[in-house]
Amino acid sequence: MLEPMLPPSAQKYFWEVDSDSLDPRKHERLIVSRLLNFGELDDWRWLVRTYGKRRLSLLLQSDSRLGIRESVRRLGNIIFS
Repeated sequence: MLEPMLPPSAQKYFWEVDSDSLDPRKHERLIVSRLLNFGELDDWRWLVRTYGKRRLSLLLQSDSRLGIRESVRRLGNIIFS
């Protein structure tokens, strides 16, 4: 189930947009890439609660346009597999 909005701790990673207007479904790729690359452990936990490990794993494996750093991609593949 998608959580309705970003947690307050994650809003700092979306400096160029109004983070309250981000929709987890509509802006999935932006949210996932930003929080995986720059987020903290609580942000990763929010991603798992919001999208699930399976969806995150599929995004990491299939979407090279996410712009995920290679070290983050490797760690994510381990954690979300």
